[in-house]
Amino acid sequence: MKDGKPTGKSGIYFGGEWSPVLKPNSTWNRVRMDLMGPSFRRGDWAEGMVIGLNEISRIADNYLHPQSVQPVPPVIIQPTPPVVIQQQPTDFSGLWNFMKWVLGLMLLGAVSWVSWFLYRANSRRRAVRQKALLAKQDGASRINALAAELRRAEVDVNTLIDLASDEDLNPLKDGLDNAKQLYNSASSDYAGLDQSANNPDKTGLSEEEYAEIAKSYEKLLDKLRKVETLKSEVSEKALGLMKMMNDADKMLKEVEKITEQALKTAEKMKEAGFKTSAVNDILQSSLSLLSQTKSLLDKKRYAQAFQTAEKSKNLAVDAMRSAENLPVLKAETEKTLASFSQRLISVKNVIADGRSAFDRLSSKYAKSSWESIRGNGGEAVKRTEAAFKLLSTAQTMVSMEEQRWTEAQHLLKQGSALLDETESLIRSIVE
Repeated sequence: MKDGKPTGKSGIYFGGEWSPVLKPNSTWNRVRMDLMGPSFRRGDWAEGMVIGLNEISRIADNYLHPQSVQPVPPVIIQPTPPVVIQQQPTDFSGLWNFMKWVLGLMLLGAVSWVSWFLYRANSRRRAVRQKALLAKQDGASRINALAAELRRAEVDVNTLIDLASDEDLNPLKDGLDNAKQLYNSASSDYAGLDQSANNPDKTGLSEEEYAEIAKSYEKLLDKLRKVETLKSEVSEKALGLMKMMNDADKMLKEVEKITEQALKTAEKMKEAGFKTSAVNDILQSSLSLLSQTKSLLDKKRYAQAFQTAEKSKNLAVDAMRSAENLPVLKAETEKTLASFSQRLISVKNVIADGRSAFDRLSSKYAKSSWESIRGNGGEAVKRTEAAFKLLSTAQTMVSMEEQRWTEAQHLLKQGSALLDETESLIRSIVE
């Protein structure tokens, strides 16, 4: 047998004392194969063992106590007393010793298995109980720590009552109230668990009972973790609000400085002849938000004041960059315009070469060989003329009177696409 399943093998094992009895003529193998084997194959292990042990007992007894038969006296005519055959009683002492060893080993195995099983069960029970005890200790530690932390958070919030608006304080108050309510619920749960019959401090409970206790304390710990999260959020918001209150003047001065720089940059560009109406529109929006920021600070609405100030600052930065970019945009547009003008002249020369090439083809070759490209030259001329009109319009836009550089760049991009088509049409002729 192995792991409770038959292996298909059997054997008889004996010491040297039994070799003279079982070894000659493979007596042990005959007992195993002929007597025990049929029962084993039927799955009747007990019967096979009994049959084998009985046969070994018989063989051992015959070996130790061979039968001695008294010789029969000669027959005499006269009556004689009956012949009595004397036979010694069978000695099973060897077999019983063997059986004692077998039973002793079986008993020892059973005791060992039971001891191992009980040890494993107790180990699991101790582990589960230890888990429940640790959860209980963790819960007690968190409850004590949170009590002090919630008091500190409440002090921080109360300190801000006269310094900030209700709009800023209400989220802190609501968060603190939620944390305190959940904390009180968790404390009540802990007290109930500590006084219940299923307290992990008690010994003698089953593994299942300790497991249920551990689950109860884990639920309690989950609730306490939520309290910690709520308390942390309140503390972070309180610190953030105090930081905004401390940084309000610094923030306001920073936005005013950037706005002033943007105004100066726009004025400088205006003096240089650039139109700054679009820049001024952005600056007006920035100044309006800056005014709102000051009003919000007067009302102690710090969170909204900082948001509005950030928007004002971003608009001032955009206005300043737009003003600084006016000369750059003008230079880039003029450069693109000059490059486009040169390309337009080059394309006109390409068209002339294409016309000459078509004239040669039409005069030397049959119509069928050049008919597919007929008209390509005319289409190229049309596109070139359209590109020239775009150039003329763009030149007007880039003047200091117009200053429509972005629109001019868009027109020049369209003109470049027309010139690309023109060159493609001419290549179909000359190539």
